Amino acid sequence: MSSIPYNTLCFLQDTSNFNLTLTAFRLAEEFPLAQVTHLDKNISIQFSDWKIELHLADEPFVAEESMDIAEYFADCPRSAEIAQCTRRVEIGGDPDPNMDHFNDFVYLCQVLEKFQGVILFDPELGQLV
Repeated sequence: MSSIPYNTLCFLQDTSNFNLTLTAFRLAEEFPLAQVTHLDKNISIQFSDWKIELHLADEPFVAEESMDIAEYFADCPRSAEIAQCTRRVEIGGDPDPNMDHFNDFVYLCQVLEKFQGVILFDPELGQLV
């Protein structure tokens, strides 16, 4: 059976009100039985048997990579917006072969979507999440 790692990019537009501290707080509320840890540019959510992590990437190379990703996935309806992004949140989790944590991943995405200027993108499928 294939393993689902839930690798996702969350592009942040210049107008985004995304805040890492507030994200950690909201995730702790969403997952009261998990351990949510926020350190520098990273958030870790540790469930009893599974872990997913978020990393804020805001280094200068992110802008160039955003343009490359948008060009490679030019068919994506938001590729022009992705090309303009200079920050992103990289999301990656432990393998989840039985999809036991699929709903947790969906709830995490919903927390991120509450911020303005967020574009969730699956780089493996080349599609919006």
